[in-house]
This record gives sequence, C-alpha cells and structure tokens, in this order.
Amino acid sequence: MVVNDLMSAEVLSVIDHILAATGLDGKYLTLEITESMLIEQIQAMVLVLNQLQARNIRISIDDFGTGYSSLSYLHRLPVNAFKIDRSFVMQIEANSKNAEIVKTIITLSNRLGLKVIAEGIETEAQLNYLQQLHCDLGQGYSFAPPLPPAAATEFLVNFRMGETQAAR
Repeated sequence: MVVNDLMSAEVLSVIDHILAATGLDGKYLTLEITESMLIEQIQAMVLVLNQLQARNIRISIDDFGTGYSSLSYLHRLPVNAFKIDRSFVMQIEANSKNAEIVKTIITLSNRLGLKVIAEGIETEAQLNYLQQLHCDLGQGYSFAPPLPPAAATEFLVNFRMGETQAAR
C-alpha cells in the first residue's frame, strides 16, 4: 500500500494497517515530510501530525532550510526533528556561511527540544564539526552508501556486533 499524499483521508488507516500487520510499535517509525508539504495546508497538516504523534510516530522535517521555512509556524508544528539538507553539510568546510547556517539550525533545534539530523556527511572533518556542534544524528557516505534491505540488515548486524565487542 502506498499513499502519496499525507493529507489523504486514508493515510491514517493505511499507517494503522501497516503497524498492525507488521507488529511494529509506532515509536520505531519516523515519517519525513518536507517544508513545502507543511506550508501548503498548515492547519490541516497540524491535525494530521497530531494524530500521527498520538500513535507515537516520530515526525522529521526533511531538507530543513531549503524550503519555505517560516519561524512563525515552527513552534506550532508537532515534529520531533529537523534534517539539515546535505547541500549545507557538504559545504561547511569551504563556505563559512553554510557552516553558520548549520550551526544556527542545530542551535534552533536544541532550543526547541528537537533532534537534529545532518544529511550528506562524507568526510571526517564534516563529522567532527557536526559533533562539536552537538548534532544528534547523521547520515551519509561517511557511514555507508545506500544499501538494499538485505545488505542494510547485514551492515547493522555487523555494526552491532562490532559495538558489542568494543564494549568488552
């Protein structure tokens, strides 16, 4: 089942069906939405997001900073995280303005009590800078390339086993 529109009347029933069929607790599901999606119908979107949050589903604003962000609506949104767009992350070493934007997004997220995820981390320098800024999570080729499901499962098992062995 695929629902292409979060505002679709059936989206909540589809999500409920998938959670029931898989036995997955909603707290393990994060839905990513773009800023432009939020802006189109802000009032209706807040209602849907609240219903998703009631199911313990996490909400992340993807590509934060590249859309139509407005600070006037951020405090009203029931979201859990901002994802910093890779276009900012990839330029933090060469462009001090991008580094300041990244720093500002992380600070804003922290002040609002939200997690922050950096996309497109490809170098050790980028990772170190983001860690210094207290970025919560990251994704990118520095960790692993995009993987099909079976390879992703194997990667996670091997990563977890390595983590367990390092703790000994």
